[in-house]
Amino acid sequence: MDHDHTIVELATRQHAVVAMRQLRALGVPRWVIDQRVRRGQLVRLSPRVLQVAGSAPTPHQRAMAAVLDAGETAALARESACALWGLPGYELEPVHVVRRYGRHGLEAALGVADTTRDLREHHVVALFGIPVCTPARALVDLAGELPFPRLERLCDQAWARRLLSGAALHEIVAELGGRGRAGTVALRELLVERPIDHRPPESNLEARFDEIVSQALGKHFERQVDLGDGDDWLGRVDFLDRSLKIVYEVQSDLYHSSVSDRARDTQRRRRLEAAGWIVVQIREFDVWYRPDRVIAAIREAEGLARQRRAAA
Repeated sequence: MDHDHTIVELATRQHAVVAMRQLRALGVPRWVIDQRVRRGQLVRLSPRVLQVAGSAPTPHQRAMAAVLDAGETAALARESACALWGLPGYELEPVHVVRRYGRHGLEAALGVADTTRDLREHHVVALFGIPVCTPARALVDLAGELPFPRLERLCDQAWARRLLSGAALHEIVAELGGRGRAGTVALRELLVERPIDHRPPESNLEARFDEIVSQALGKHFERQVDLGDGDDWLGRVDFLDRSLKIVYEVQSDLYHSSVSDRARDTQRRRRLEAAGWIVVQIREFDVWYRPDRVIAAIREAEGLARQRRAAA
């Protein structure tokens, strides 16, 4: 048996790191492994994980090594899982892993390891060859620690990137959101405001506007809604208060500053107003730096809408 070929073939799939248990399962004797370490072909990263000598260390390699070190049921978790999925605001390191409850031998040496009884097979997938918790599972694991606005942002970011769906979120909360679990109340609040057909904000700017409204007024508007006047499509609006017939357009400085942009915005606004909608244009600067102006504009529009309703 060509043991070197077996080692290299496995390492190639795993960012140049292998677990002792994997090699033994493939028929590589312990003495062969020890010999390759003495020769400098393999480098011990922990009592259970080896690195192919000369391979370039990378964050993905360190994440893979931490997962292998934690045991065969382990997966990248929490902040590290969010980072691997490309969600902004999260770092891969320090590496967080989770593993099923059981006998794991030595304490994890290459990452921060949590042990749980409820890590299920469908909560883990492979990404870049690394076992990692799904975004829905990572969200559940972080729910008890994140402030609610940040939990909302994480949920919407994952949803907007199609890493999370209403069905997946509702399913995992039904599975794991039991009494006594940290974050259950926050998760159930997320579900109330995000039914299965919910559409999250499509940009950080829209997410920030939604956060301002939620914190100041305790509500959320409908997002990304297609409107028509009965005969023709008027366009997709950013936010909609259907009960008061108000449209809120969050204007990015990048996409709404040119002469042609302003002309299209004016035409669109006139058509919406002709169809009976109050149109409120929210400036990007106010969203980021003057949220008091945003709330003032909303309250003014709501007052006008109620006056129209009373006069009708």
